[in-house]
Amino acid sequence: MRQILKITSIIIMVLFAVHFQTNGNASSGPKLYTAYNIWEWSGFNMKCINYKGGRSMIPAGTEILDPKVTDYCTNPTDCTKVIRFKLASNKKKYKIFFTPAYHPGKTIKDYKNNMFTAKNFEELTAGLTQQEKTAIKTGVIQNGMSKRGVLICYGPPPEHATPNLKGSVWLYWKNKRQTERIL
Repeated sequence: MRQILKITSIIIMVLFAVHFQTNGNASSGPKLYTAYNIWEWSGFNMKCINYKGGRSMIPAGTEILDPKVTDYCTNPTDCTKVIRFKLASNKKKYKIFFTPAYHPGKTIKDYKNNMFTAKNFEELTAGLTQQEKTAIKTGVIQNGMSKRGVLICYGPPPEHATPNLKGSVWLYWKNKRQTERIL
């Protein structure tokens, strides 16, 4: 009887150890990062249009956790979909609202998939000039930046104003009333 208890205890300990070794890891998949700079707004309520007038930004290449599309309800009859995620460094939570009129032909899931990447900053900016990398880190577009550099710095321009990325002018919003043309 003692022998059976001893063997059972050993089996339980082994199973317990295996379970925590395979399931206890904080990361269950590849690490994810922001694919471009995301400007913060009060209350951490941002929009996919990514207004550039916020006080600070989440830099491109910032590690994030748990990106998902969820419902956000102000009351039981007023719900909308939002992108939620948190920073890996401090667990700060964010929600980003999607306004379909600003993004014709896109869905909130398209934006979530475009907003995050498996590439860290070095991988994301590989092949860009040092000037472009510095501009991206400061969140300021500089003359001579490539379109790829602009996309990492500012993110995609809203599709209702810039329907084609092959165009020579992209229109971005600083806030609800002020725009910025990137040539």
